[in-house]
Amino acid sequence: IVYFTKDDTDTLDFYEKAFNFEFSREKTGDFIKMLYQKSVSEGLTFATESKQGISDARVGEKTRIVYIASNPDITNPIGSDNEFDRIETVRKSHINRDNFEMVKTKRASTIKDLIQYIDDNKPHIVIISAHGNDNNELLFKDDVQEMVPLSAAGLEKIFKNLTSRSTNNLECIIFSCCRSEELAEKVKQFVNYAIGMYGPLPVLAAPEFAEGFFKTFFNEKNYMDAFENGKLYLDQFVQGKKEWKNIDFKPLLYK
Repeated sequence: IVYFTKDDTDTLDFYEKAFNFEFSREKTGDFIKMLYQKSVSEGLTFATESKQGISDARVGEKTRIVYIASNPDITNPIGSDNEFDRIETVRKSHINRDNFEMVKTKRASTIKDLIQYIDDNKPHIVIISAHGNDNNELLFKDDVQEMVPLSAAGLEKIFKNLTSRSTNNLECIIFSCCRSEELAEKVKQFVNYAIGMYGPLPVLAAPEFAEGFFKTFFNEKNYMDAFENGKLYLDQFVQGKKEWKNIDFKPLLYK
């Protein structure tokens, strides 16, 4: 079975002629769903659940990624547009692009927006791009455009509530924020994986980690391998940058 778009017909024709293959030209997710349903009717399947009741199979379901940006300090931009665009470029160029969906929020999301976007979209991955401060807080805007901090305890309460719902799909939370290691450690109890940043996160560094992470994730849906590739991309980008020589920062994964 193979699913190619119209732009990929030359590739499909090559394989058919060169290897004498016959392809079933339906979407892979539809085929797997049909196979699963038939297996259920024949009594050939059994159900398993991973941590927090998240199904590892995700048969026939798109992986949804919600990107939440909040930049209340206009004098100190966080580059969230660049980071989102880098991930979306990787997704659009991937052969399995239709298996993934990127949801972008408004640039100055509030804490209410954070809750609502996750509740509405039931994502598998949430990326939070925001400023983090020395108190391990995230900075959001409120309804009147004032800066408001979200503490680690407040964030923990939000994700405890959201992941306890029957419709929860959340597997991974990525904090694209300075000094977010404590935040990631707080929410790891509710998801399989949480990624935070030790130390300050330079604006130009965040898209590099994201690109490396998702180039591997879109291939394999393997969070550990994706994290290692994100670190590799970040390390390569940092090499030779004298202005970052004395900045101590690194991504951390909690599972």
